[in-house]
Amino acid sequence: MHSAYQKPVVDQPARKVQTTAQKTKRFRALEKIVALINIGLAWIAGFSLVLMILLIVFNGIKRVFSDPFSGTTEVAGWLGAIAISFALGYTQLHQGHVNIDLLVQKFPKRLQKSVSIVVTLASLLFFMIVGWQLIQYGFSLMEGNNVSQTLRISFYPLVYLTSLGFFGLTLALLKDLMDELRR
Repeated sequence: MHSAYQKPVVDQPARKVQTTAQKTKRFRALEKIVALINIGLAWIAGFSLVLMILLIVFNGIKRVFSDPFSGTTEVAGWLGAIAISFALGYTQLHQGHVNIDLLVQKFPKRLQKSVSIVVTLASLLFFMIVGWQLIQYGFSLMEGNNVSQTLRISFYPLVYLTSLGFFGLTLALLKDLMDELRR
């Protein structure tokens, strides 16, 4: 006998699979976005490195024939800061940073996962704060009208750019954290 008051039977596992598939699809989309952002930043880092090399070589050649370019040290430092900070996220995506896990390897798998989650979360928070503090520092440089010593150029935009590199790293760490939590 079928009653009108009976609850319809809902296939719970099918709903869960659909939800998991949707989460996986969203996670893959996030991975692609993070990868594209960090690949773009890595290209800019490479371009900055090439410019820095060309500047130093040009300055060395120019030194033979006349006075060197007076702002080489400043510009090379700025380009180096851009190159290093913009490459951080890409390096993290490819696990290129130094990872000393000699002791952690001896832990049980569950504890290894816990340590990895805690370290990744701490790194994510730390580098997010570094990026935010760089933005704050850029604002203070802008308000104080600070300029470089030799070229007399306002360099707060370069501080903002450097913070972008740390936010790229933060996104890569967020992806790693989510990946670790999914395992």
